[in-house]
Amino acid sequence: MDINQEILTAILDPTQWIVAILTAFFVRQYQLGLRINAIFLVQIILAVFMWDQSSPQGLILVLVSVFRTVVLLLLIKPRSQLNADALKVGNIIGTELHRQIINALTKNEQEAGVLLNDLTSTGYMFGFIEKFAKDGGVDATDELFSHVLNGVLPDKLTSNFKRNYERLILAKEVSALGSEVINFNAGVSAGRVDADKLRAGELPINLEHYLSGYKITMN
Repeated sequence: MDINQEILTAILDPTQWIVAILTAFFVRQYQLGLRINAIFLVQIILAVFMWDQSSPQGLILVLVSVFRTVVLLLLIKPRSQLNADALKVGNIIGTELHRQIINALTKNEQEAGVLLNDLTSTGYMFGFIEKFAKDGGVDATDELFSHVLNGVLPDKLTSNFKRNYERLILAKEVSALGSEVINFNAGVSAGRVDADKLRAGELPINLEHYLSGYKITMN
């Protein structure tokens, strides 16, 4: 069997696909890194038992396992751990955040892109998500925050949150960075005000205004 035939055989191998699909299905509730490791390692372990020592099939099976892992991560989406009420609330929040951010980026992408990374914007989103969720009878869990943030701007907002949380912790310990804490708290207050507006049927606007270079308001 030549190398091309071996590659094709490895790609089409039904046993590997079945095992990989089942693995991807059962680990879909976990984080991306764990899902990648689980799908890939199960395939490699299975490949060891199928490896023909007389051929260069080892490298082929590794490369095919990588290919199969990527395909399954794209096809089998992670399962949300949120219940129906939390998903509904999260989608409402995400829609409003997305609207404000897109409007601001449309007006001035460079300025809005910079301001979106600071602690005021992070504080706003924290206050907005937490207040609207709790008033709707939903716990503001890490899963809810991840669902909302990844739904608005995948990976970017979640990364901003983690980075700014570390900045906030440092700022609380260093008096010279006190303005960072003030900025975060101002954002939180504005987010809570807008959450109340959304509950009352009004249009939240503070984040869009801030990202557009205007001051946030508390009324």
